[in-house]
Amino acid sequence: MTQNSPPLVLPAGMARTLATLQDKDQRRLDDTITRLHAVNGRLWDTEDRVRGTLLSAAQVADCKREIDQLNAERNMLAERADEVLGTLADAGCADAPLHTETLASVVDRLSVLTLRIWHSEQTAARDELARRRVPALHGQREELCAALDSLVTDVVSRRRRLPRHRRRRASSPDRPCASTEAGSLADIWLMRHGAYEGHRPGYHAPHEATLTADDRDGVCRSLPLPDSITAIVTSPIPRARQTASLISHLTGLPIVATSGLLAEWRAPSIVLGRTAETYPPAYRAWRARRLTNPSLRCEDGESLTDLHARARDCTQLLHRTAQRHGPLLAVSHKLLLGVLTRLHEGPTVFAAAAAGPWPFAERRLFPTHDQAQQHPSAHQEPGPWTPKHHGHRL
Repeated sequence: MTQNSPPLVLPAGMARTLATLQDKDQRRLDDTITRLHAVNGRLWDTEDRVRGTLLSAAQVADCKREIDQLNAERNMLAERADEVLGTLADAGCADAPLHTETLASVVDRLSVLTLRIWHSEQTAARDELARRRVPALHGQREELCAALDSLVTDVVSRRRRLPRHRRRRASSPDRPCASTEAGSLADIWLMRHGAYEGHRPGYHAPHEATLTADDRDGVCRSLPLPDSITAIVTSPIPRARQTASLISHLTGLPIVATSGLLAEWRAPSIVLGRTAETYPPAYRAWRARRLTNPSLRCEDGESLTDLHARARDCTQLLHRTAQRHGPLLAVSHKLLLGVLTRLHEGPTVFAAAAAGPWPFAERRLFPTHDQAQQHPSAHQEPGPWTPKHHGHRL
């Protein structure tokens, strides 16, 4: 999210009602809504980038893929929030009038409106239209908060009921569906390892690179984890294994699997420890041909086709493990994670995975097969009060 973006503040009446939830549900909901607001901030920033006049066609395509992925994550987080918020409703109020949207849908709109107010205030000094828009936006926020408080009160008192929350299930035959005991899809969270010694742009880290002392603190700052996570799986590469072990020590969660399927793309030995300025000619030649011939290898390195096949196997491993242990945290590496989240795009998605941002120790929900493909490009500005499934900004 843009630095110094505002926090999401829920209306006072809703906050008092949520304080009556069990501690476990409160923690889970707080983590989910915080991450939903963060994803909305990243969506805003990405949509701003895609409107840039200096972007190439390839850069625009990368931004659109990132928007699709963020929208999928946004939907999953809203669904998770509704799992908790739905417990406020009494199951016996079937005769009460049905509200048109869930509580998480309204919270999502409040998040986006909060961001719009902040961005408008940042540009008000140099943009007369933005300056005049700010009071109206604050008025919209007051009205939305009052409406949300009223809705929560009516739901708790059985004067209104909410739409039933439904989790989507992956229906693709080659994507096993990880299920909880209740039959709903188990979440899989993907996390990049912490920062390692020697990292710099374009650097191919040696296998033995380890976490920096400072980023052990960075990994700690990624906590608390979502409350539903029950187990950890990790890459065997030291920087990932150290990250997973540190999280396991701090949370008490078990590491149930260490798999080479989660290892980073295997770069050829001739570039390990090098940056772009010192890449040898053989590697530069391979880079020039890798997208037109993804099965091509550079010496002992892994081809893009090989990496994609491994990511496909890794996906099935993650779903089988989640089916056995429940919601997972998978600790891995930027390129492998980038391919995992865009698996349906084929081996050449490697280039987008390399260019796309994934900060150290950041975790993201793994989109299911149908969610990863159901969102067409959504960078056009929609009209007011757009539901979360059809765009980003208010």
